[in-house]
Amino acid sequence: MIEEKIDEIVKQYIDETTRDCYEIVYTNENPSILDDKIGGTPYLPIGEEYPKDKYGNPMALLFQANLTNLELSNYPKGVLEIFLSTNKDDVCGSYELAKDCYLIKVYEEGLEYQENIEYVPLDMFINHPIKVKLEKKEMSFPFNMSDDQIVNYLLDLIERKFNITLNNPMDIKNKLNIDYDDLVDKLSDKTFGFANIGGYPWFINEPDVEYDTTKKCLAFIESD
Repeated sequence: MIEEKIDEIVKQYIDETTRDCYEIVYTNENPSILDDKIGGTPYLPIGEEYPKDKYGNPMALLFQANLTNLELSNYPKGVLEIFLSTNKDDVCGSYELAKDCYLIKVYEEGLEYQENIEYVPLDMFINHPIKVKLEKKEMSFPFNMSDDQIVNYLLDLIERKFNITLNNPMDIKNKLNIDYDDLVDKLSDKTFGFANIGGYPWFINEPDVEYDTTKKCLAFIESD
């Protein structure tokens, strides 16, 4: 009976927080200019100037993805490109980058593009460019008991479902005889995050990061 209640809560949490997204799947292939990728040489239409950072140095391509055929609401159509400064002091170790350290561009697909662009490596993050595939998936809000906002959301969900009042997570044990740690373990297992476009970022539940959890993630890339 207790396990059934936990499963009911987890299912409702997933039903309420799940959204469509595309998983970023890493491959072992070398990308071309037009491929979806991490790093590499960008798709840059003829006449467009290559982006530079505040020091006047060429920025490195972090991520490129063609959004044209993706079924995501509130996303532009075209080729998304995210550039980063190659200055490690500005980029590494920072939760939130200064706006002059990165650039986000979206170009119309199918334009004539520059083919002789010099490759700018992003060796602080990757050893070589990586071709990626975008696979349609669903993603639930990654649960983390350290995130007060999502814990409060969970308590509200349980109150609505069982018509009870909860003042804190420990009340779950008193009112429903459910061990809070068991519920958290189940939620964490069922809502594990992944690199994606349109879903949720993993850092959304890091208490040290100020982040509006009602906003979508443009793109979340993870590395090991």
